[in-house]
Amino acid sequence: MRMDFIERFTKNPLFKGDMYQVSFLAYATYGRLIGANQIRIMDPQNAKLIKHYSSEGGFECKPAKKGGCHYLVRDL
Repeated sequence: MRMDFIERFTKNPLFKGDMYQVSFLAYATYGRLIGANQIRIMDPQNAKLIKHYSSEGGFECKPAKKGGCHYLVRDL
């Protein structure tokens, strides 16, 4: 299953500091229900987010053909 976006930006976030965990829980639960065995975050925006997803969620970067990170992947 793929997530095309997970980042958020608002001036007054309702789940400040928890949005990633809330979003990931929802995606992972849905993924398991439909029989997915991986979850992917497509085209992460920058190195800071790649580091965050890798350390917080155990995601691994899969490089693009021209360099950079094409997507992050984690088994469910």
